[in-house]
Amino acid sequence: MRELGVGIMPAILGGLSVGLAYLMLRVRLAVKERPALWICAGFATTTLWWVAGIGGTHLMAQTSAVFFLLAALYLGLGDRWPALAGLLFALAVGSRLPVGLALPVFLYLYRGRSWIFIAGALPVASLVGLYDLARFGSPLDFGYARIPSGPGLVTDEPWYKDGIMSALYIPRGIQAALFSWPTIDIGQAPFVKPSLYADSLLLTAPFIGGAILARERRALVVASTGILVLTIDLMHGNPGFTQFGYRFILDSMPLWLVVLGMVMRDHVSPVFRVAVIVGALVTAYGLWTWAIGFATI
Repeated sequence: MRELGVGIMPAILGGLSVGLAYLMLRVRLAVKERPALWICAGFATTTLWWVAGIGGTHLMAQTSAVFFLLAALYLGLGDRWPALAGLLFALAVGSRLPVGLALPVFLYLYRGRSWIFIAGALPVASLVGLYDLARFGSPLDFGYARIPSGPGLVTDEPWYKDGIMSALYIPRGIQAALFSWPTIDIGQAPFVKPSLYADSLLLTAPFIGGAILARERRALVVASTGILVLTIDLMHGNPGFTQFGYRFILDSMPLWLVVLGMVMRDHVSPVFRVAVIVGALVTAYGLWTWAIGFATI
């Protein structure tokens, strides 16, 4: 049962998330079939591929957050069932706290009925609060402040010198997300070795760059919220390693899929198709090197 929970379930949730993303694009955003397929291909073959395939406790949380956030967005974009959308959003936040910063999107989508959305989130939020109260004596104590600190403990590690979270880490987070390159060693095959620390999104998920073409108001609201979620991830002292790609991008990935759908409702450019193919090939190569033990720190 434990193997099912931390191994198979992330793969199932990853696959369901791709299908849900396709439905969201086609049904809620009226994206034509071919653009929707290209966007979903980019989604399926980048960091999600590694996270869903490798599994594990923390990666289970990551795939759960993606799935529940996509489900909430599916309802929100259709202005349907705000209470259920709130419940799904709360489940996403319970899986990965940074996802909570996606709240402005739902307040915008359900404007005029946002109180129903909030009410829908309360049951899960209350249960989490009671759980934290029982564990730590406070409903707002999620345990982060209790990470072992001091000489030889977690916060003594070099990447936590300014605490677990700090704005001072943002430059390092950007470096990990965008400028972490593989090691090239012409003396030993395979000659290009991905990093276990992080691998640039410019290589592993370049299709996300299509979001810079967003112009319509709704797309800009969603993109701004995506940046907000990503910023809190960039503030973490640990950029997500050990990993392939930059797994924290998944916290905001459902939002970027919405933006891409709004940008590419009718067609996708050759450049976008190349970006999807490049990301897929790089990820496939990275997973192969990972499997045979040639990835490096």
